[in-house]
Amino acid sequence: MNKLARFVLVFLLAFLILCSPFVFFHSSSAVASGEEAPYDIVSQNVTFTSRHDVELAGTLFYPASYCVEEGEEFPGIVIAEGAIATKEMYYWLAEALACEGYVVLTFDYTGQGKSATEIIPGVPWPALTNVFDIFGAECEVFLDVWMHDTQDAITYLIEDSPISCMVDEVNIGLTGHSCGGCATVVVTARDDRVKAASALAPFDFIEPIIPRASDYAAEMAAANPRPIQVQVGNLDLICPYWTMAYPIYNNSVAPRQIIAIANVEHLGYTDTRYLPWLFGAEPGCHEAAEHYTLAWFDYYLKGEPGAYCRITTQLPMIAHMEYDLVGSEECDSWPAPTVLSIAPASGLADSVVGVTNLDGANFRAGATVRLEQDGTVIDAHDINVIPSSTITCKFDLSGAPVGAYDVVVTNPDGQEASLEDGFEVTAACGEGSGTAILMLGVMLGLLSLAGSSRLHSRRRRKRAKE
Repeated sequence: MNKLARFVLVFLLAFLILCSPFVFFHSSSAVASGEEAPYDIVSQNVTFTSRHDVELAGTLFYPASYCVEEGEEFPGIVIAEGAIATKEMYYWLAEALACEGYVVLTFDYTGQGKSATEIIPGVPWPALTNVFDIFGAECEVFLDVWMHDTQDAITYLIEDSPISCMVDEVNIGLTGHSCGGCATVVVTARDDRVKAASALAPFDFIEPIIPRASDYAAEMAAANPRPIQVQVGNLDLICPYWTMAYPIYNNSVAPRQIIAIANVEHLGYTDTRYLPWLFGAEPGCHEAAEHYTLAWFDYYLKGEPGAYCRITTQLPMIAHMEYDLVGSEECDSWPAPTVLSIAPASGLADSVVGVTNLDGANFRAGATVRLEQDGTVIDAHDINVIPSSTITCKFDLSGAPVGAYDVVVTNPDGQEASLEDGFEVTAACGEGSGTAILMLGVMLGLLSLAGSSRLHSRRRRKRAKE
């Protein structure tokens, strides 16, 4: 790909991002709901120097001193911003995490926001914004600079920041959005200081753009031994669920989780008070992101057993969820399942039907599935639960009466949900239709005889005239 093509591609990408019509500012769920947070917090603007001798701007969020016992330490989290973004656009998440007892650093990458505009090694012009460096003559340098900045931010937080004494350096989390989500995946695989990560709509790079296969997030995910969560909006065209987000999840090893938030596109994870020309609405995105990101870090950084239930509970705004967590935990109260649809939704009597997608929410491992019609019950077999949104199974319809059946899913704790008249057993070909076929045959025979009689009559009249 030549320079002009790369520039055109990045221009189009930037245009899509900046002109997205769906996003708006949504406040922290703790603030919006009126819930009292465990900690009052303070923020502090800071600067630190990267390994490339660039001054990076950051903001620290942490519990206020009057809330903290002497010598108390908190897990640390670094938030990595997206391309052509600023650290302020992720204050909503930093505040939400700090209120729950985390020390958080959000920062601007080299050439973005308030960080210095400098010459980056290998890039022949000042870095006005990293998005242009991606597609520059030395575009492969971009990934290294971005990853290095992220690692330097971790070092600063735990070693050199003014509140480093508050940071529990053995419990460090990393989260990031878009290109920062890609950095989150790659750095988590590279840097063993990161104990757990949550990647928000991670933009992965493709061969024509970045000729460095070893740095692709999906490939790096396979080398990552640490817990990773992937979140994305189901309307995201920049980081599509199946082609970009899901491969990262699929390549990762357990513990892992992927979450698709309904009716959310790429900028749903930002706070657009800092992009005043953008308008729109995405209710629920920040609420869901806070819930699952916080639950993930509470479980893997703080070791809170109860967070497992929050991780695996499918909130109403979640379109799809899958997870593969090492071990299992019990919740005081699992949420009840819901059944939304089944495919296929019908099957022939006296056949075996494979259900490829029983869609719903809060399905638990060990759930059972059955069809019910009056006194007839057909239990499913070969049940495979993909927590917590999908079930595949098979129904043996031998001797099953035709008609509509309720689809019932029962979790191991006894809670169940049903889809009324969700599945129909239909008659096998010819069954129950013998009389109709016989009558059709009789009618065709009579028509044939009538036609033959008319033909003979015409021939007799013709011979008589001759």
